[in-house]
Amino acid sequence: MGIDHPSISRFLGEMKQAQKLQDHSYEQCIAGHPAPKKRKKYEVAVKTSWLECKCKIVSGSCVFGIGDLENMLTRPELIAHKFYFTWSQPPISASTMQFDLEHTTTKAKHASKALFMSSYRKTDVSTTLFAEMLQAEQQQEYWEQKVVSLGKTVDLIPGFRQAVPNCHNSVSGETFQVQGCQALKVWQNYNALLNAQMFRCAALKEKLTFFDRPLSKEEKEYPLAYGMLVYDNAMQIYLLLSAIYQPQNAYCIAVDAKSSDQFKADMDLLADCFPNIFVMQISQVEWYTYSVVRGVWNCLKYLSQLDHPWKYYQYLSGVDLPLKTNLEMVRIFKQLNGTVNTDIRSIPLDRIQRVVNKSSPLKLYKSSLSALLSRESIDGMTQSQKVRDLLIFAQQLDCPDEALWATILGNPEEEQQRLPRRCGYQEKANWIRNVTVEEPFALRSFYISRYQVWVFTPNTRCHGKYTHFSCVYGILDLSELIARPELVAHKFYLSVEPACYFCIYHLVRQRALDGERQRLFKARYIPSCLTCK
Repeated sequence: MGIDHPSISRFLGEMKQAQKLQDHSYEQCIAGHPAPKKRKKYEVAVKTSWLECKCKIVSGSCVFGIGDLENMLTRPELIAHKFYFTWSQPPISASTMQFDLEHTTTKAKHASKALFMSSYRKTDVSTTLFAEMLQAEQQQEYWEQKVVSLGKTVDLIPGFRQAVPNCHNSVSGETFQVQGCQALKVWQNYNALLNAQMFRCAALKEKLTFFDRPLSKEEKEYPLAYGMLVYDNAMQIYLLLSAIYQPQNAYCIAVDAKSSDQFKADMDLLADCFPNIFVMQISQVEWYTYSVVRGVWNCLKYLSQLDHPWKYYQYLSGVDLPLKTNLEMVRIFKQLNGTVNTDIRSIPLDRIQRVVNKSSPLKLYKSSLSALLSRESIDGMTQSQKVRDLLIFAQQLDCPDEALWATILGNPEEEQQRLPRRCGYQEKANWIRNVTVEEPFALRSFYISRYQVWVFTPNTRCHGKYTHFSCVYGILDLSELIARPELVAHKFYLSVEPACYFCIYHLVRQRALDGERQRLFKARYIPSCLTCK
């Protein structure tokens, strides 16, 4: 069995350079030692005739010397026999202890595993196997580094550690609600150091722990796309992006023209620092008007035309926060299998009063602007003449952004749209029974894109406060939020009980770095009948 892999070769070269002990070096020992004669070989799963005793045979067994060190560090066995401290060569046992014969050295450990597996299979050493083992170890080390970095990010928030000593305990029931609740409700000292203007690229990436490589091979091979329409509060945008950012994904941020010059500069910094974040300036946005649709659609077209293999798109508001890690989202999207996910309801009559006597190119429905859309459906929308006609018609509607996805996706009989067909949607909220599986989240509704509590939503509570009829979450909403099946939650204000925001931010980001927990997440709570092509 020969070893022919650059990583192993580099490792062995490093060992030769490192093993100079006292007055003896590896090279000196080898140079002064006579050429070995044929000695008794080791016997493992296969004969390893390339292993020889480089020192001395005593009672038919090799007493290892410094010349044997190179081979010993790549052996699969648990112990080595035998060493004599009285032998005239350098103290090989001390050498092997110093250079981690116990296989704590990463490269030696994986070289040993590769040798063992190849011996067991009676094949040559698999350099691919070695590379995979080494990559897994390096990935674990990266996760551990980012856990430390994330802790430093949380430490930037003055008073957070004292106010919320353990977010995990904060999620668990009555104990949390009794202890420290009032202190958390009034704690708002969140921005003494988190000043967006102090950041430049290196500081931004370091202080907010942006991931600079995919957290797994699965995520690398399944990139996502995000669109955002933003106006103010750069720090909250930075925090949101740090929670959802990975370098294989694609991001488009549309900035309202009426934003301050400083905010525009803060957003431009993102485009300067990250090659996969595109920032566009759009015309002035007025909520409840078509200008919202224009901003969202401009980003959608950009992402559709982008030469990038992203698989799924979702729209985020600047006051959203993810409830799922990137890998969890990837597995949920795989379960959706190219289908779309949006809520579809009857459109209120007051939204269409100005067009009541006009014919819409498509039957109108109402939905949230937050939806999960496959690449195929996005490409179909942006190329559809019917959709272009709808966009022109929507300029006359009140709050047209809430008619966008539902109207496009609620008319699948329009073949030229090339969109997934409707699958059992009801015009009113289509609640389905919980799916009992071994998953951490219970499905509450077919709509999983965004969790939002309205003042008129039945069987829900808001422990923060309502603004514009929608809940701004408070600290007592934490246990409900962290158990929700939806991908994101809307909405959070850093001026309203920000401990809730930062606890979720910290918990979800920590979960992303827990490799074992992420491995166990299968997204089986998403039933195959949720949506259909």
